[in-house]
Amino acid sequence: MSSLWARVAVEQGSNVAVVGQSQYMDSPDREAGVTMMDWTSGNGTAKYWVNRLIIESVSLGDQFRSTVTASKTGPAAPLFAQAYTHGGTSNRVLLINKQNAPTTITIAGGTTARIVDSMSNQGPPRTVAMVAGVILLDAFATAIVTVSP
Repeated sequence: MSSLWARVAVEQGSNVAVVGQSQYMDSPDREAGVTMMDWTSGNGTAKYWVNRLIIESVSLGDQFRSTVTASKTGPAAPLFAQAYTHGGTSNRVLLINKQNAPTTITIAGGTTARIVDSMSNQGPPRTVAMVAGVILLDAFATAIVTVSP
């Protein structure tokens, strides 16, 4: 969902004002794979926390930037990356590891990242400090990286 939203937002510019998804909660015998809340614990699933991470990290009027990755590009690429300027002052990069394996990424000037992955364990995104712009993304992780100017 995140990479689809980002691709549409880039094409439409600042006209994309809403991020959301349906299926807040459903029982495990129905469509458990699309629910945003865990049926047994009541905690948000990764889908919920990724949605919330994007809502908290991107605002109407943010400027999307041309983004180049060293890996294969396009919808089937193992990594999705989209740079943007938040609030006119903060440079950020949305990263999505679309593979079932960890991957190490280097972003010049990367300082911190908020990450939703298996280590956040149905909780809020965890914040990590990046050393020399390097970040390890777990399988299927989503992150927002803050980049110093």
